[in-house]
Amino acid sequence: MLREKLVVMGRELIDSRARVRELEADCIKDKQGLKESVKQLLASSQQMAETFLHLRTQQQESLDALVCW
Repeated sequence: MLREKLVVMGRELIDSRARVRELEADCIKDKQGLKESVKQLLASSQQMAETFLHLRTQQQESLDALVCW
């Protein structure tokens, strides 16, 4: 009976270790996905800032052109 209990506990331990490995792999994938999302957000933010500066320059050029009229 004790031997059977040890065998069952050994199987549970093996299953638990396998589950831990699965969860660790999922965690790594999630971290990589989050890292990629942050990179994309930073790139979008930079692009928006550049677009804003470009629009501001165009606005100033338009105002300067109107003043010359």
